[in-house]
Amino acid sequence: MVLADTTNTAPPLTSSTNKMTSSPAVQAAHYFSTQTSDSFIAAKALLASNDMEGCMSLVEGMIKSTLEAHGNDELSPALGPLYYLYGTTLLYTVEDSTDAISMMSPEDQEEARTAVEEDKEIAWQNLDTARNLCEKIIAEGKADGDMAKSLNLDLAMIHVRLADCSKQNGRYRDSLGDYATALQLRIACLGPYSQKVADTRYSMAGACTSLAAGEEELIVDGVEETRPLTEEEKDKYKRESVKYYLDCGISFAGMAADQAKCDPTFKAILDDDDDDDDDDAPVRTLNTPADKLKAIRDCIKTMPLFKPYPPKPPADATDDVKAAWEEEKRKLESTWTDDESEFMFCFEMVDEMIECCEAADENLKVLNQVAENKREGEAAGDEGGGFEDGTTIGFGNASDNASLPTPPLATATATTTATVTTTTATTTTTTATPNPAPMMVVKKKKKMAPTLVSTDAPAAKKAKVEVEEK
Repeated sequence: MVLADTTNTAPPLTSSTNKMTSSPAVQAAHYFSTQTSDSFIAAKALLASNDMEGCMSLVEGMIKSTLEAHGNDELSPALGPLYYLYGTTLLYTVEDSTDAISMMSPEDQEEARTAVEEDKEIAWQNLDTARNLCEKIIAEGKADGDMAKSLNLDLAMIHVRLADCSKQNGRYRDSLGDYATALQLRIACLGPYSQKVADTRYSMAGACTSLAAGEEELIVDGVEETRPLTEEEKDKYKRESVKYYLDCGISFAGMAADQAKCDPTFKAILDDDDDDDDDDAPVRTLNTPADKLKAIRDCIKTMPLFKPYPPKPPADATDDVKAAWEEEKRKLESTWTDDESEFMFCFEMVDEMIECCEAADENLKVLNQVAENKREGEAAGDEGGGFEDGTTIGFGNASDNASLPTPPLATATATTTATVTTTTATTTTTTATPNPAPMMVVKKKKKMAPTLVSTDAPAAKKAKVEVEEK
């Protein structure tokens, strides 16, 4: 695929005579000018509709025109939102491609995996550059009020995407660091009862569960290693995963209570009275996170906006019985107000977190089997050549990249329909005309059959909700 000519796709975001200045206030203005431009909004819409190739093509054109408008300053804050959106879009294509590789013929899989690793690296470079630019604007303190809040939420989202990159490479401990930073920023901006906070906690629970499966990917002196975790470490991460599921449920419960204009703290349930000096105090019965969430769920059922569902059929019910229940549920939901729908959505999420807490042991059994299969596959790959080149996404100190040049751009060839339409891989030849700014990495890649974009967020039906709100 020849890199498309995007000259007319995205006009310069600012006049070419309005060059980058050293004023921090002007730099912040340039950042928000990009973020509110028609072209950027159009690119987000393309991503939200799963047109990832269209989104990347448009963003590439915007990067070129923005560089021209800002004196080819590769670290102009005006480029920050573009680096973020490009890295995010490429990360989604990686997720799709990873799923699709298993459907390829064996001879095509090695080249496809190599292309995916290259895309992960490029996604990480774009996201890390966006992080540096966003942090720089915040540190200079020239944005306040709503602008400062917006920048901090942007930075939180960038950390989430960097954590997603780490998870793609099995660097779950590294991902926890970025998720923790995102969580701190989001709680500071939004409070604890927010879906963004809940989603971050859910992602942290997933990373801990994966660590509890028994191994960790490390980079030691530049060499990739796999280190088995001790039983104590496994138990630690298992307990932490359940805690994050509990915290996620608490976030959703607080959202429901806020919606119903009730106390969102559930203080009587969540206060720890284990150290109560009163020997006559009643024995604490809420011993597990699932018990606490069940007690919270019972409280939610007493709130004004609660709407009871028809009794759910048992797991072994026939498909006809389950379908009839789903239809009855849909009819009931169609009568709800917006407030009632939002309230009940949060209630359902609390219910899901109860199931996650209770299923922790079963989840670990599944993940242990996945880890074992992965080890067996890697051993077979070592004997037969297999995948060789790794990537350094998501490890090392972020500050090491503080002066990155313009991150490279990948040429996306994956289509973005919602269902898999073919498993045949075709080769696309790519060429590029030399262009010093930005630096393009244009690769020969396999066209991989796409799948639906997945998400770790508990509200998977609201896929890419954070991208739409960016």
